[in-house]
Amino acid sequence: MFNLIKALLKIALGLGVVLLIVAAALRVLFVDVAMVGHEGMAPTLVAGEYVAIWRKATANVGDVLICEHPGEPNRHVMGRVLSKSGYKVRTDRFGQVVVGDETIQRDFRGERRFFDTTRNEMVTMKYGIAKFGYYENEFFIEKGRKPTLRPTYVKRGVFLLGDNYTSVGNDSRYFGEVDPETCVGQVFMILWPAEDRGDDIRHLPLSLI
Repeated sequence: MFNLIKALLKIALGLGVVLLIVAAALRVLFVDVAMVGHEGMAPTLVAGEYVAIWRKATANVGDVLICEHPGEPNRHVMGRVLSKSGYKVRTDRFGQVVVGDETIQRDFRGERRFFDTTRNEMVTMKYGIAKFGYYENEFFIEKGRKPTLRPTYVKRGVFLLGDNYTSVGNDSRYFGEVDPETCVGQVFMILWPAEDRGDDIRHLPLSLI
C-alpha cells in the first residue's frame, strides 16, 4: 500500500498537482502534515519545511520518524532510526558511527554552505552519503568538528540520530531512546521547501526522501 502511494505521488508530481490539493488528498490516505522545527536533519530536511508523514508506519532502521519526546509528552522529536532494541551504538575514535559491530560507511562528497537558523549564521559543512545495510542517506558534519556518541545500549525502543551529525540537542544522543508506540509516523516527502536562505540547500516541492 505504502509503495503504491509513493508511486501515485510520483505521477502526481509529473502532472504538476497543486500543493494544497495534494495535501488534502494525502490526509484521506492516512497521511499527516508537519513543519520541521530544527536543523538536526539537514541536509535531508531543514527548519521551516513542510513534510508528509505516513501515520503509524512500522519503525525500520533508516526511516525518518516523528515521535513523542520521551521526557516531554506534549513535544515531538524527529530523527532517523539508527538502531532498534538489542544493539549498542557509539562513535569510534575517528568519529564514525558504529551499531553493534558494524560501522556506518561515509562517502564524503565535498563541502556545502549551510545557513543554520538555530545559530543565525552561515557555516561550512562537510557533505556526504552514509551507507548502512540497505539504506543510504545524505549527512552533514560541521567542518572542524567530529561527531560524538557515547556508548549506549538500546534497551526497549529505537535510537534516533539526525543527519546533521554535529547538531546539538535534537536526537537520542540528548533525550535517549524513543518508544516506537509513541511515534506519529514516517516522514517520506517534502511537501514544500523552506525559503531560500542563500546557502547550498535546494529542495523541490513534493520531493520524496
